[in-house]
Amino acid sequence: MKTKNEITFKAQLIGLLMIFCLLAILVVIDQNQSQNQAQAAASFRFISWADTKSDTDILSALSDQAVTLNPAFTIYEGDLEDSGFTSSGMAKWKEAMDGQLTGASSPNGMFDIVFPVRGNHDGSNTSGWQAYFEFSDTANRVGATNYTNMPGQEDLTYSFEYGNSIFIGVDGPGDANKITSAQINWIDGQLSDAESRGLVHAFIYFHGPIYCVDGHCSCSERVCSLDSSVESLITMLNKHTIISATFHGHEHTYAYTYVDETRVPAESAFEGVTHPWHQFVTGDAGAGPKSCTSARVDFCMAKHGFVTVDVSGPDVTVSFYEMGNNNPLKVVSYSQGGGPGPTPTPRPTSTSKPTPTSTKPPDTTFIDVPRTHWAYDYIESLYQGGYVAGCSAETPMYCPENGMTRAEGSVFVERGIWGVGYMPQQCSSQIFTDVPILEWFCKWATGLWNDGYTTGCGTNPLIFCPLKEHTRAEATVFFMRIRRGPSYLPPEPGDIPYADVDRSIWYAKWVVAAHSEGIVQGCEDPSNQGDDRFRPEETLTRAEAACMMDKVKSGPGPTPTPPHPTVTPGPTVPPPTPSPGGGIWISREEVAALPMSGAAWDNVKSEADSSAGVPDLSNQDQRNNVTVMAKALVFARTGDEKYRAEVRQQLEIAIGTEAGGRTLAFGRELVAYIIAADLIDLPNYDPTFDNNKFRPWLREALTEELDGRTLQSTHEDRPNNWGTHAGASRAAIAVYLGDQAELERTAQVFKGWLGDRSTYAGFTYGSLSWQCDPSKPVGINPKGCTRDGHSIDGVQPDDQRRGGDFTWPPPKENYVWEALQGALAQAVILYNAGYDVWNWEDQALLRAVQWLHMQADYPASGDDTWQPHIVNYYYGTNFPAPIPSSPGKNVGWTDWTHGAR
Repeated sequence: MKTKNEITFKAQLIGLLMIFCLLAILVVIDQNQSQNQAQAAASFRFISWADTKSDTDILSALSDQAVTLNPAFTIYEGDLEDSGFTSSGMAKWKEAMDGQLTGASSPNGMFDIVFPVRGNHDGSNTSGWQAYFEFSDTANRVGATNYTNMPGQEDLTYSFEYGNSIFIGVDGPGDANKITSAQINWIDGQLSDAESRGLVHAFIYFHGPIYCVDGHCSCSERVCSLDSSVESLITMLNKHTIISATFHGHEHTYAYTYVDETRVPAESAFEGVTHPWHQFVTGDAGAGPKSCTSARVDFCMAKHGFVTVDVSGPDVTVSFYEMGNNNPLKVVSYSQGGGPGPTPTPRPTSTSKPTPTSTKPPDTTFIDVPRTHWAYDYIESLYQGGYVAGCSAETPMYCPENGMTRAEGSVFVERGIWGVGYMPQQCSSQIFTDVPILEWFCKWATGLWNDGYTTGCGTNPLIFCPLKEHTRAEATVFFMRIRRGPSYLPPEPGDIPYADVDRSIWYAKWVVAAHSEGIVQGCEDPSNQGDDRFRPEETLTRAEAACMMDKVKSGPGPTPTPPHPTVTPGPTVPPPTPSPGGGIWISREEVAALPMSGAAWDNVKSEADSSAGVPDLSNQDQRNNVTVMAKALVFARTGDEKYRAEVRQQLEIAIGTEAGGRTLAFGRELVAYIIAADLIDLPNYDPTFDNNKFRPWLREALTEELDGRTLQSTHEDRPNNWGTHAGASRAAIAVYLGDQAELERTAQVFKGWLGDRSTYAGFTYGSLSWQCDPSKPVGINPKGCTRDGHSIDGVQPDDQRRGGDFTWPPPKENYVWEALQGALAQAVILYNAGYDVWNWEDQALLRAVQWLHMQADYPASGDDTWQPHIVNYYYGTNFPAPIPSSPGKNVGWTDWTHGAR
């Protein structure tokens, strides 16, 4: 039998063993916590977004995209759903946050790492919110520390720490003035404590921005709802140098604003902003998008998306992502304590983050500027000349689409002044209050000041605004002064070539001067080229700056396209074959044989009986032209003189109305009037008007300059819808005037556009991504061409690019059908004049339509439905061709003229 002492000893031994086990467990737990905290202390990434409301499918798709970037956690600034925080609404939002509505059925885990705050659409159900969320658990999951709730505001207003940063989520369901004095006092205490413990960054997030960026919240000239509560909030923020950035939703857009004393100046007893901060509005995870007020932002992205925030020591990099694109559209970088800084490429913090390959294509310097990039030659020219470097030391990147900050621009200008490789002296004194001596750009900004090229961006105090992005208008000042000297002032402008540059605004004379010297033409993304806008208030991209700089320096890069391209004539187009029927579009004899019954006849007759209105050939969308064509067709069929008289009247009114417009409008509109004149036999009907007014107008129309172009130059320069429409009107003019030389030239250019570069190759192309052979670009890709296993035989590359660079399945790009409107009209006119256009380049026009149907799955619709009737008639095909069909922008009624013959 065991003695009492033995039993006691064993019990004590067991107790000691249990204590040791418990201690071991605690050590493991402590080690795990230490590992989490160590992980948090290193560089980290989080994501910010807001405002899904009812668009949960958008959030789900964004979540599946965001999770691939491997964030440590995410913050969400309100308006989770639109029903006022209901159980069913939140169940849907949770599924969307986990990517279950658009991707895999299993959750991707994003809901488990989200820290949201309420927005105005999340209702007043605070108890429901508090019962639903438990953010202390979320903090534990992600490895955050020191999670704390504001007393009485559990899971509504709270803070936690991650790495070297404190995050403060504030319950302010609406504009910034919803934040109470009690909340402001609590935030003040949290910030003071964080500063005392040596934390580096404070990130504060709540629903409505302090500084509004559009009209969604009530704004004064300074900040949203600038009442005493907002003034108190700003005054409190001014006290704390730890403030790094604020994040907001409410305004359904993505925007960045550097909020300083120029944005919110002092007023009466209010001190304004004395400690600037970075404000990010990230409010379109489904509910938008809305545009921004340009004066209130340094960048705006009106797209569905999110931002990533990479923190590494004092450095912060914020990248703006749009839905479906894993390359950021914008990167904002700064260093805490150093003020605004340059804009480098984002630093990856995870191997799972998509990053560009560091392998350069052959003969390229930068991996993000391939030879097909529109600014490739300009950027390469400046790099080889020593004027520019890249945006990243880690990989050879130029970041061509990034906005150019004033700090970066100062390097451009100084090297433009002093030459290749110039390096100014280090700063010995501080000129601008926002350019500290130790900042990398101090020597460049100070150099601009000393050389007389800048007076800063604000006075009292003198500031330079180094992080503020250059506008395109500001760029014209710098580049004109590089060319002409620091004291240059341009004369007051004469004719202004841009519709969005008002004569009364300060930069009008600079823009006109830069245009007159060929500095700015073509220096923008091809998707923006070809219209009458300069976009003076938009951010100057690094690619655009390279283009302008290269032109200023007259380097080896591209030169401005002359308004009338000079092209070495190629081989003559094969001699015409006998005309198949006469008439510019269709002969009067052929029209006389057409039926006067059925849906197609009713369609054209109804149009002919309607009022044409007043012609305006400067309006590219006016329908008057095809109405006049309908009247002429009905006259040719019925012989009713009232239609003929109406057409004659319309022709006279139309003369000269192209003034002030562009060749795009003139090319679209004019051809139908010429066809109408031919159908009513104007030379015999009114020979005086025809000889004295109409024909001289047509002769002048070939070379009349509209917005720097003519019909001839547009046809010979633009390998897209601009050029094809101009070519159709040019062909009609040549036939009507009997100008054989003009007709030969028109046919030569058209054959070159179809792909015969030996005949003509003088076009200026945009992105070459859709070209079969980028070194030999054409208007329609050749027969049998493939890329990545996909057929691009028949693609019209210069219009297909408007849907983006090559991708599969191909975008359904409407500009392609628009280009075919001009091309098919041109083909009918040239064929009736005796050219075998339908067989040129392996039946290029047929292949173009086949690609749209068989590869892009994109048949004609709307005002393109007249085109299949033409293709079916001349090629004997049976593409879908509705009756009645709609007329196009240039011609129409082919369901009657060509549909049943």
